[in-house]
Amino acid sequence: MTSRQALRLTSRHRRLFELLARRPVWTRWELAQVTGWSAATVWQLSRDLVNAGLVRVEGPGPSRGGRRPLLFSLAGDDEYLAVVRVGGAGRLELRWYNMEGRRGAPSCDRVVVPAEAAEVQKGLVATLAHLVDAQRSTLPPPARVVGVAVILPGLVDREGRLLFSSPLGLREVPVAAELGRLLHLPVVCGNDVDLAALGESRWGGARAARRLLYLWADQGIGLGMVFDGELYLGSRSSAGELGHFTVDPSGAPCRCGNRGCLGMTASEPGLVGQASRLVWVDQQTELRRLTGGDLNRVSLAQLAQAVAAGDHLAGQVVDQALDHLGLALANLVNLLGPDLILVAGSVFWMDPERVLHRLQEAVDSHSLPFFREGVRLEPAPLGEEARFLGAVSLFREQLAGALWSALTATGGKGEGGKEVGDEVVRVVRGDFFADQ
Repeated sequence: MTSRQALRLTSRHRRLFELLARRPVWTRWELAQVTGWSAATVWQLSRDLVNAGLVRVEGPGPSRGGRRPLLFSLAGDDEYLAVVRVGGAGRLELRWYNMEGRRGAPSCDRVVVPAEAAEVQKGLVATLAHLVDAQRSTLPPPARVVGVAVILPGLVDREGRLLFSSPLGLREVPVAAELGRLLHLPVVCGNDVDLAALGESRWGGARAARRLLYLWADQGIGLGMVFDGELYLGSRSSAGELGHFTVDPSGAPCRCGNRGCLGMTASEPGLVGQASRLVWVDQQTELRRLTGGDLNRVSLAQLAQAVAAGDHLAGQVVDQALDHLGLALANLVNLLGPDLILVAGSVFWMDPERVLHRLQEAVDSHSLPFFREGVRLEPAPLGEEARFLGAVSLFREQLAGALWSALTATGGKGEGGKEVGDEVVRVVRGDFFADQ
């Protein structure tokens, strides 16, 4: 088949295209392993997609003992994505990535703007648009900006609308639609923990996992879930609010209106709050010595120092929080049957060995043998980078879906009956998410 011939679209073409959108680079052998098709079938389907201008051959990959395999990936060498993370305190961070998940040139790959929270609350979309516009010119030619992905601390639906964000004090903000209108670019948005889970499943240590749980224990407690390659958001894009699991019905009141939520004890603020009470009540603790008795100086790092120095009461605070967190994980293991749980966040980084050991003990003690034997509990290897790469993946996959829908609608031809190729790719990307 040549690029002058119309592409007859089949379900196998679609399956292959979706796989190429999910991961940056594949070999023909890997694609055959995942699909169960013969290498010859994969080769023919790949050639069809290459001739359609949707996929490119990267070149030879590393040898496995025979001929060096060809690597396939989505087309788009000089296309860059602006990925912006909105922090809970209004801090904005912009990084440039190309469509294969590689960072931009060192001179322009990362911009941090410590925006005032009030400014972000007053005009989140306008603030984001100004940041992206101001940085577009820093990309060296021939690079061009093809879209924006926004990482948000709150509930985000599939259309990129911020439904609710307690850290930002915002609700019902159509971020993707409004930002796309201002910048004249396609925009996708996602929750920070969901995107971290997606990033690990596409680029990190969870690529082979069928059912991934990603635990984020930091300023809050969040859970990202990827099942059979799909990000699970629930019917209202609100799944994964693990911080509001009730672990003590008579516990401290939470701002959600409930009592004894997991986030009240096992998040960073929860642990610091309990540690502060120790300093106030007990005069003899190591933690009091480290802080000089000043409640404002209590931090997670000092709590970890006190535990390492043998402060028995500080150790009790940490272990009780980890037991609550581990019990929640054990219930999730029984309920969802994951094969991998990744752990990240400031609470984990406080003392990785102690945290993993305590969580593993709780899972072993409180989950059913059949389920716990099939699950691994590990540190998340990508760290902070996971959410940025997850945002790249979200953009790639939504772009691929839009391209495929357009090709299906034209029967494998572009506007006016043109053959599929660079022109239809350009046209479709120009109309990406036309409702924005």
